[in-house]
Amino acid sequence: MRLRRLMICPVVVLALGLCVTGCQKSEEAGKQQEEQLLAVSVTNPVSGNIAVSTEFSGTLEYADEISVHPKLSGEVTEVCFKEGDFVNAGDLLFTLDDESIQMQLKNAQAVYDTAKVGAENQLGALQMNRDTAVNSLMTAQEGIGQTENTYGYYQQQYGDLEENRQDIEEDKDDLKHDKKKARKKLDKAKKALKEAKESGASATEIAELEKAVSTLKTSISSMESGIDGYDDALDKIDSSEDTLNYQMRNLGYSYEQAKRGAALAQENLNYFDLYTLPGTIKSTDAAMKQAQVGVDSIKLQLDYTKVTAPVSGYIKSVDVEKYDMVQAGSPVIVIADDNAVVATFNVPESASRMMKTGQLVTIDRNGNEYRAVITEIEDEVSEDTGLFEVKAVVQGSKDELTTGTSVKVTAVTNHADNVVTIPVDCVYYSGGETFTYVVENGTVRKVYLTTGIYDSENIEIIDGLTPDMQIVTVWSSDLRDGLPVKVIDNGGAAD
Repeated sequence: MRLRRLMICPVVVLALGLCVTGCQKSEEAGKQQEEQLLAVSVTNPVSGNIAVSTEFSGTLEYADEISVHPKLSGEVTEVCFKEGDFVNAGDLLFTLDDESIQMQLKNAQAVYDTAKVGAENQLGALQMNRDTAVNSLMTAQEGIGQTENTYGYYQQQYGDLEENRQDIEEDKDDLKHDKKKARKKLDKAKKALKEAKESGASATEIAELEKAVSTLKTSISSMESGIDGYDDALDKIDSSEDTLNYQMRNLGYSYEQAKRGAALAQENLNYFDLYTLPGTIKSTDAAMKQAQVGVDSIKLQLDYTKVTAPVSGYIKSVDVEKYDMVQAGSPVIVIADDNAVVATFNVPESASRMMKTGQLVTIDRNGNEYRAVITEIEDEVSEDTGLFEVKAVVQGSKDELTTGTSVKVTAVTNHADNVVTIPVDCVYYSGGETFTYVVENGTVRKVYLTTGIYDSENIEIIDGLTPDMQIVTVWSSDLRDGLPVKVIDNGGAAD
């Protein structure tokens, strides 16, 4: 037995040597493969603001009078100046009753707060569900490990029993051989005893032969008992092996069940991460954005209840008193300013909806830029141009401006605040689809996007990305879904 075990050792050493050599080659191959990987830089989506500006062609003209129009209809609660008073640009001229708007703002804020709490509760519940799914997967994987360990233990026991069987069978064979030799000696002793009696041998000789026969019979009987004991031991080994085989069969069933349970748990977790969680986040984000739009809209209405002077000058007329009702768009105060220069330009309906009085625009004349404030936005489209006329009063020094000349007017016509953004160069288009590339576990994955507005640097991401995703920032013709890569610059991206 010992010789047989020792002979295995050189084979094991040889196998280990081959394994070490193979591992070294595998490590070298791995290093070479890593060196050949495409190197990419990445960044994370960030929250930011995007403003889209549009250029329009305008015309300059002098305006000795500037009419002030409220954006809202309502009751006047306070008039701050009277005819003849001098006002500075930005001074509060009059206010409108904001009680109902304040109530609307409280209601809109309550809707937003409710949406926020609901989103937090939903996400909290989802996190608990995910934790449960992760625990189920870990439990199933632990069950697989325990089953494998138990199966290995049973195999070891089975191997030990087989070794015991071999030892017992060898000992039994040796004992049977000894019994056979003892049986031959007994036959010879019996024959010698018979011949001694027939030849009239002495009593002493006969007694010695009888004693030898008796001793041999006792020894043979003892050997037979030993052989029976070995048979009993072999029967017990057979019984133990039958039990182990039964247990290993049952363990095999348990192992298959554990594997199916782990696969199902992994499938549930993958579905949760790919569909359930992103879908819920999308719906809760949409609800919160909608609620925020309601709040922002009411806040804008609240701003409109405070009417300010668009230019500096003397108040020429005031056609409004406290408690009067005014109509939106109706001129109620006229400010005289002999030095006022107004840029008049026309915009489409989509731009007119995004603009508001008091908004700053940029006037460009021969490379010189001036700031201007929108004072009027026509509510009705021009029959001649099909556009809406907008007037903006130029601020600051106007010495170099000449009336009747054309200027370039740049105004913000769309904006998105506190939205998810990525560099616009990271977004690609093909076959009517919008997508980007992200790196997950060292592998490129194509992710389809829903996008919003964009400027020269960034683009709004409405759906498709999470804050922890690593966006590939450098284009390569080799980029494709499933490509292994090496990240060389994370650009502040989360690891």
